[in-house]
Amino acid sequence: MSNFVWQLTERERHQFERLARRYSLTVVEIMGIMSELATEGFDPVEAEGKAFEFTSSHLIGPDYFEHRNVPEPDANVDLFVAWDQTKFDADIGRYLLDNHPSKATAASVFKNTLAWFRFWAVRWPIPEGRARFKGLADALSARLFRVIDGGNAR
Repeated sequence: MSNFVWQLTERERHQFERLARRYSLTVVEIMGIMSELATEGFDPVEAEGKAFEFTSSHLIGPDYFEHRNVPEPDANVDLFVAWDQTKFDADIGRYLLDNHPSKATAASVFKNTLAWFRFWAVRWPIPEGRARFKGLADALSARLFRVIDGGNAR
């Protein structure tokens, strides 16, 4: 179930309760069904398998992204959670670049950003958005050696 935050009016809450009673379900189960209906067709990929689990260090420091994972484009992941994690990583990346400027930090932020661009190039719900993220990923990938490695292959 997606991590929707439900803000129901009193009338809507009563409707959910009536549905739950009518079908012998809990309100939470009704909300889960509604979440599935609301997001039907939202994700362009029919991901299967074990649900992806995000990992990260509890401490934010220069090596933060060494302990951070980004899902592969075909991973079984909730897109709303993935978007929240993308924004969180962007905020952490800005913080690290502002407070721990080094080549290693820049490289880890760069690689994390590239991984997210590649993910959203496949999973963004709207085709135009996927094309935009693909363009960003291609542009960043082309700059990887020039910016991070000075043009030298490892």
